[in-house]
Amino acid sequence: MNISFLPEKVKSDFADVMGKVPVLAARGNGNIAGEPGESYVIACEGKAYIYSRKAGEDSFLILSGKPGSGLSKLEIRKDKFNIFLDVEIDGNSNSVKFSSSEQYDLSAVVDSVKGPSSSSPAPAKVLEIEPIPAKTEMPESPQIIPEQKSGIPLPLKPMQYMAAAMMYIASSDGSISREEDRYILEVFCGNNDILQPALKYYKTHSADQLFESAGSLSDEQKLCILANLIEIAMRDDSYHSVEQVLIRKFMEKARISKDNMKAIANVLLVKNNLSVLG
Repeated sequence: MNISFLPEKVKSDFADVMGKVPVLAARGNGNIAGEPGESYVIACEGKAYIYSRKAGEDSFLILSGKPGSGLSKLEIRKDKFNIFLDVEIDGNSNSVKFSSSEQYDLSAVVDSVKGPSSSSPAPAKVLEIEPIPAKTEMPESPQIIPEQKSGIPLPLKPMQYMAAAMMYIASSDGSISREEDRYILEVFCGNNDILQPALKYYKTHSADQLFESAGSLSDEQKLCILANLIEIAMRDDSYHSVEQVLIRKFMEKARISKDNMKAIANVLLVKNNLSVLG
């Protein structure tokens, strides 16, 4: 996870080293006792730190250790839907549960503490989305065309359509962040029946071609896709103007009002502002 999203109580412990040495982190589901709550496992200078608290609690239980000095076990275990970090520090054994979407970050944390090992699970798969040069210039302020009606059939199924649209947004600023790539995989649960047709279309067509058929989507589908396009545009901690322009192009073809876009964007900004929770 991006360390900027760590709770302030946790970040303050690493304030002196952030930006100077690598600090890696992954967020667990629940506390180390398996109760509702949250846990964070952090790697810094070869040492593992675990911050864990039960839902409703203010303070964290903190465990830490280095291999050979307090830390005798740090292993990733995987089942069908989740992954677990089995930890033994100072003779006390605990397990922290993580969602499968955290596997990449968790593997990076473990490797940072222990060193790369073939025993670690393979990093989460990536889509290998490469930025495609724009085929047409993007206008600074695309105009909404209220009377436009699209009789163009969808080139993909609606879920595949959204996946391809998200790929265009993710690559529009010239680079694909790890957060953006992971978000696409997470939304579609790594389903290749959705992702592979979308990726094939993305590599052989332009965003303009995809958006031409946006009018054939239902109103609910249009708003769902728009919300996910805005969400992925915000995933790399920024909302670039080129991403905004491309989103407005989709809105134009889908005939979505600016008021709807603003309402969705405002809700997502509130949702993603986790710093207010401490």
